[in-house]
Amino acid sequence: MYSARIILITLMLIFNLHSHAQKYSWYGAVTDTNRQVIYRADFDKVDDSNKDWETEQSKESHDSLLYAYVKDGMLELTNNTSEGTYSTAFPFMFDYTKDFEIEFRVRLAAQYTDWGSLVYWGRDSVNEQQNGQCLYFYQSSAYSMAYCTGVDTNNPCNYEKIRHTGRPKKEAGRFNTYTVRKITDLYYVFVNSEYSHKYSYTPLHGQTLGFGTGSKSVANLDYIQVSYLKLD
Repeated sequence: MYSARIILITLMLIFNLHSHAQKYSWYGAVTDTNRQVIYRADFDKVDDSNKDWETEQSKESHDSLLYAYVKDGMLELTNNTSEGTYSTAFPFMFDYTKDFEIEFRVRLAAQYTDWGSLVYWGRDSVNEQQNGQCLYFYQSSAYSMAYCTGVDTNNPCNYEKIRHTGRPKKEAGRFNTYTVRKITDLYYVFVNSEYSHKYSYTPLHGQTLGFGTGSKSVANLDYIQVSYLKLD
């Protein structure tokens, strides 16, 4: 009798977890009534919400340039270096223990190497090694999640499988909207309001948001919004 009760409780827990995951795999499961928007940056013009994303001046690196500035209603980031990914960062105090949503509309406008672009959050700016949670996106409209430990090793990041959004090849380089929802211990990722995949959440402690792009590329950020989620 005792064993049967344990089995029943275990099955109920599994069912509840599955129902929870199924519920939040629907984009409409979260509405404006569930969101507490704590930060939003649009780039129609330079103002207090977005000026810190611009680089104060062109950053010289081995006679190459990285610069970010507001242009044509978006933030444009150009990396003319030939040595990897560089980013512009925004200091942001945030409680990652809560459920939250990060949404951004981006494109990789020009790409001359295989490097992708990325948005990251939870990065510790004191640690010079790559750390925090990243979403890489590519000109093909594919994306990949990665968690970076900040430990100085040959492979500090755990890169997930590249996911393809199913867009026609002729639409490569178009804008995509990524919605990342952290609910309990999972990330739910949506591309253009359509569910894509879920990933395990790894606790974050850093207080930096960032937007970066790989060598010899140009990326655009149309907007970024961060919200706490108030869910049942």
